[in-house]
Amino acid sequence: MGTENKLSLVVCKTILNKNGLEYTDDEIIAIRDFLYHMAEIATNHFQRITDRQATIIPLTKHENYAETESIPLYKGEHRRTG
Repeated sequence: MGTENKLSLVVCKTILNKNGLEYTDDEIIAIRDFLYHMAEIATNHFQRITDRQATIIPLTKHENYAETESIPLYKGEHRRTG
């Protein structure tokens, strides 16, 4: 994305330097560019989900995950209770 489509440095400085905070121009540009990158990632991901090109994988596969057997990384003295 070219700089012509981004918020101006003056607008960003006004927003970021509120309440006595003082960011340098280089810091403001880095923050602005980071936020634009994050927005692009989120937008692309949303579009992929909308187009059914991406799937959402649940963090927990098992509904009763507390009852599943744990796999120790190494043999230890202390075991999982339950």
